[in-house]
Amino acid sequence: MSWLSFDCYGTLIDWERGILDVLQPRFPSTPAGELLRKYGDVEAGLEALPYRPYRDILRDAAASFGLSERFSLESWEPFPDTAEALRRLGRRFKLAILSNVDDELFAASARKMGVVFDAIVTAQQCRSYKPSLNNFLLLRERLGESPLHCAQSLFHDHGPAKRLGWRTAWVRRGAVIGASGDVRPDIVVDELRGLADTLEAVS
Repeated sequence: MSWLSFDCYGTLIDWERGILDVLQPRFPSTPAGELLRKYGDVEAGLEALPYRPYRDILRDAAASFGLSERFSLESWEPFPDTAEALRRLGRRFKLAILSNVDDELFAASARKMGVVFDAIVTAQQCRSYKPSLNNFLLLRERLGESPLHCAQSLFHDHGPAKRLGWRTAWVRRGAVIGASGDVRPDIVVDELRGLADTLEAVS
């Protein structure tokens, strides 16, 4: 195995915090978990429609909550352990991204992480959104092999990766969105640094 592939938002970037920073002030009496579950359902429904750019998805998801402007993904921050763990993993593996966003939006997040990825596949390039198998097949074609796919979302990532026979690592993050699914990842850790520890111990 020479490649690790990563979901970005929820795994490397704290998208739930970014969503809550917008929604909690508007709906202060609604529990955070309920807001996140509703957002997850709304976004998944929009992504199941014929392909549109992720900027449009963010705008329409915001509108469903009565917001006049789209969620500002560019302001969302990496988890505290992301950059260091990716640097550690990058010493032993090639690193790829498989993300449900536009190229330009991911580029802004990549600058925040300060890591150069060896391959990047976005929904914009695939013209589809995970959990579509199309996205995973394009990534495998680009890499020339099936990677160990590392992600938080059982729904968006582990389910389709497992259907293709890939090994997966579940970076749980204590997240709400995408946390349910009848899938058995090969590796389970709570944070990305835990994945670095695990792979360093066996490599």
